[in-house]
Amino acid sequence: MKTWKTTNNQNDIVCRTGAGDVPYLSFPLLEQSGLVHHGFSTRMGGVSTGIYESMNLSFTRGDEDASVRENFERFGAAIGVRTSDMVFSRQTHTSNVRIVTEEDRGKGIVCPVDYDNVDGLVTDVPGLCLVTFYADCVPLFFLDPVRKVIGLSHSGWRGTVAKIGLETVKKMQEVYGSRPEDTLACIGPSICQSCYEVSGDVIDAFRESFSPRLWETLFYEKPDGKYQLNLWKANEAVFAEAGIPMLTPQGSHADITTTGENIFSLCCLATFEGGVVADMMLEDGYKNLAVIYANDDYGVNIVEQWTNDVEAAGATVVAAETYVSGQTTDFTPLLSKIKAAGADAIYIEPSYSDAAMILAQMKQLDCDFQPYGCSMLYTQAFLD
Repeated sequence: MKTWKTTNNQNDIVCRTGAGDVPYLSFPLLEQSGLVHHGFSTRMGGVSTGIYESMNLSFTRGDEDASVRENFERFGAAIGVRTSDMVFSRQTHTSNVRIVTEEDRGKGIVCPVDYDNVDGLVTDVPGLCLVTFYADCVPLFFLDPVRKVIGLSHSGWRGTVAKIGLETVKKMQEVYGSRPEDTLACIGPSICQSCYEVSGDVIDAFRESFSPRLWETLFYEKPDGKYQLNLWKANEAVFAEAGIPMLTPQGSHADITTTGENIFSLCCLATFEGGVVADMMLEDGYKNLAVIYANDDYGVNIVEQWTNDVEAAGATVVAAETYVSGQTTDFTPLLSKIKAAGADAIYIEPSYSDAAMILAQMKQLDCDFQPYGCSMLYTQAFLD
């Protein structure tokens, strides 16, 4: 297998091997959440033959349906999902984002898709697996670990001009109450700038959609009047406009055009798993647990479930402290109470900005209890 060409830290996207020795590409950033199964398919590990060899995941290119279905079974098993839980997009290079519910389970693989013109999918239903498809366009992965929401969007040049990444974030905000500053986002394997030649009319669309200060970064003109376009940088700009913090060095990319023997029919999968934080703390051997959380309906409900899981496992909640999100800035009184209670681990369930303050103040107080929680994904640097 060739080395993946990336534009940044090689650890931002990695090749994993799942069940049946099926390889797939994965983001460590999303893996570390413990909340999602996800993956990006390669050409290898399937059963298709001839020009479709071997992991072809398209029903519309002339391959045998039975082979494509078996490929989905294999790819799903590799990342830990069932085909019956998958929900397909119906892509036409729009910026339309569909809310996926329980009623959509299996659409595209078990039963027909009854919608059209859908290039983005979002859901908060545990176990549903979102599926989008690619040739050389850009996959956009989204995870809100606070509200437990995932999104997956297909962004070609038209989708990028229409800023489907921004539309996906807006949909997550409107429907689920997600906050951009809490959201993790990754740019998946797709065509790089050096391989992507476009005509002037495409560049005109980008000039109209993006600020002039970005043009030099997004494209350049060649002597023949054609342009080389950087969809990665364009989608980074869309993320920035949406308010998503860039947690990895300028996103996570791999160039599919330099890896032809590896990439063939492209498929992205993402599915949400909840209820892992309590298990993580208990599996690590901690028995005296504390929690700090925002005093709102969401925080109360999440912590109630966490408390039930902890107590059912025989551990003890020695302290539970609440605060008012957006108002509380001094967490030292709460942390001092938790420290005095003898906690050996703490579950932190606030937003990114609140978690950053809590972790910084934990350092100031020399707290020795181990922090856990989805917000930890953003703020590990405060512990380094």
